[in-house]
Amino acid sequence: MKLEAEGETYLLDPVSDMPFGYLNKEFLLGEGLVLGDSVEWITMNINGSESILSNAQVTIVEDAIKAEVNHTLSDYAISKVAPDHLEDMLDTDWEVDSLRLREKEPTKMTIDYYLQQELFDDLILVPLIFDDLLVDENPFRSEERLYPVDFYCKKRFTYTFKLHLGDEYEVQSIPEPAYVRTKNVQTYLNVHHSEGEYIQVSLLHSLRGTAIPPEEYPALRSAYELLASLKEQVILLKRKT
Repeated sequence: MKLEAEGETYLLDPVSDMPFGYLNKEFLLGEGLVLGDSVEWITMNINGSESILSNAQVTIVEDAIKAEVNHTLSDYAISKVAPDHLEDMLDTDWEVDSLRLREKEPTKMTIDYYLQQELFDDLILVPLIFDDLLVDENPFRSEERLYPVDFYCKKRFTYTFKLHLGDEYEVQSIPEPAYVRTKNVQTYLNVHHSEGEYIQVSLLHSLRGTAIPPEEYPALRSAYELLASLKEQVILLKRKT
C-alpha cells in the first residue's frame, strides 16, 4: 500500500504489526513495487535499524553466580522475540530467577533479567549471555566477492559483561581481544582485567550500511569469523585451594 503524507511517500503493509513507517524486514529489498493505474518501482529509504544494547553485572556469591542484566532491543531487533517468550533469548547455562519487561513501545523493548548459575570448582563463563549474535559457522565462506553483500537494515549490537571477582576463585584464562574495522563494518571484542577486582568483556558488532561493497568483504568475513568463535571465547576460573 502506498501513502502520500506531508510530501513524503510511505509503503505500508496493512497486515503487519510493525508501527507506522516500518515494513516487516522480509520486504526490505531496496525497492517497492506499487500496482495501480500504472506499475511503479519506488526506491526505499530505510531509516530503521536493528539495535541491541545489553549490560550484565555478574557477581560470585556464597552458593551461586548472580547476574543482573539490562537488555534493550530497538527497531527491527524487536522482531527477534515475542513478549511471551523472553527467556528464549538466553543461553541455556543461566537459570532465570526473575525478569521484568520494564519498557514496551512500538520500536523499543527493555527487559531486566535476574539470573544465576551453580558454582563449581572450575567455572567456565561465556560472556555473551544472549544468543542474538551466536552463529554456528561463518556464512561467508568464499575468500573473495565481486558484488555487494546486502542486509535489510543497518545493525548495531553492543554487549558489556562485567564479572566482579570475589576471594574464592582465581583467573585461569580470559578471551583474546580482536578487532575488525572498515568504513561500514566494525566488530571488536575488548577485554579488561583488573587483578583481583573484575573482568570486563565488551563486544560491538556494527554494520553501518545496508550494502557492504566487495572491497570490504574480507573485513565482513573476518567479523563473522569472530562472531562464530564467541562460544569459545570464555572466562575460566578455578577455586582457590
